[in-house]
Amino acid sequence: MGNLTLSSSTMHTLDSWLCNLNSLEYLHLSQNNLRGPLPQCLWNISNNLEFVDLSRNQFEGTIPTHFAKGNHWLHYINLKGNHLEGSLPRGLVNCSFLTVLDVGNNKLVDSFPHWLDVLPYLGVLILRSNQFYGIIRTSKTRSPFQKLHIFDISHNEFSGALPRYYFENFEEIRNASVATDVIMFPYYDYIDLVLKWREFPVVNFSIFTLIDLSHNHFHGEIPKALGSLHYIRFLNLSHNQLAGSIPLSLGNLSILEVLDLSSNQLVGKIPEQLAKSLTFLAVLNLSYNHLVGPIPHGPQFNTFNNDSYLGNTALCGFPLTLQCQGSGPPPPQAVPASPSGGEDSENFGWRSVVVGYCCGMPFGFVVGYLAFLYGRPRWFVRFVLGDKK
Repeated sequence: MGNLTLSSSTMHTLDSWLCNLNSLEYLHLSQNNLRGPLPQCLWNISNNLEFVDLSRNQFEGTIPTHFAKGNHWLHYINLKGNHLEGSLPRGLVNCSFLTVLDVGNNKLVDSFPHWLDVLPYLGVLILRSNQFYGIIRTSKTRSPFQKLHIFDISHNEFSGALPRYYFENFEEIRNASVATDVIMFPYYDYIDLVLKWREFPVVNFSIFTLIDLSHNHFHGEIPKALGSLHYIRFLNLSHNQLAGSIPLSLGNLSILEVLDLSSNQLVGKIPEQLAKSLTFLAVLNLSYNHLVGPIPHGPQFNTFNNDSYLGNTALCGFPLTLQCQGSGPPPPQAVPASPSGGEDSENFGWRSVVVGYCCGMPFGFVVGYLAFLYGRPRWFVRFVLGDKK
């Protein structure tokens, strides 16, 4: 068995001498300042090669394309955070035991690698922050991505509808069998996952369930099939052009911790099922959609602030300052007097009598006093009785 770990102080270029290490099993060169192209012999250094981590370096050029058919032991490939270009090599399909593939934060340009869905042990697929493009078409594989539980294709140029067929076949997330076949690597390694809008190094990634399709150009409705992924914990579909309403089936995701549907074109009300069922929800972002109506109440929903709902001008209720109609005491309204009486009509009649009495009494005194002094004045008789001659 052979191991190779180099620091930036001892090596700045990965030379061709690596090709002579024919007994190498674990290649760990992450977070150095290694430059230049990857050696073409990389995947065929040894038939025993299991672990390759060249992440967070300065490698450029394309990923070597030649994978020996006999190289069945390669489980872990992490090329994240370099300057790699071109497409994913189709030879990866020969790595039948591949469990982790992370090529995030590079400059790769390719369509979705649907041909990877036949790999029976692939549990982590991270294509984040590249230039992958196009429609994710329905797979011809009968049971695609059976073991996949981390699926991050965010910050790319994917378009079309969300991949409903894959959602229906993510058996590892549907049936809570995550970590039943955990592969133990000799290095205490990790992968970087974006959780709660920040990137974290995650060591025990075998127990995480995550789907991140954010920052693409997906459109259409959110498939109801997402509601069958009962054991998903992190779901991010933000910054797309998704339309329609929020599916009621998302209320089935009872252990969901993060739900981000922000910056889409979603309409309708927020389903009450979400507030009642998502009791583990720690982060909710529904901002910048076209949602309407009252915000439902629930154990976790009551803990979220205005930021979760910004940009939905027709939403109302707590925690927003805009209250829903009928949610508080009705505004006072003028009620006309009822002909049948009642308190309002009695008040109105009593007040009228008082006003009339107060105004008429002085006038009566004046008229009576004048009549007493002068008799009936002619002008008064003409005014009240008319001019009679």
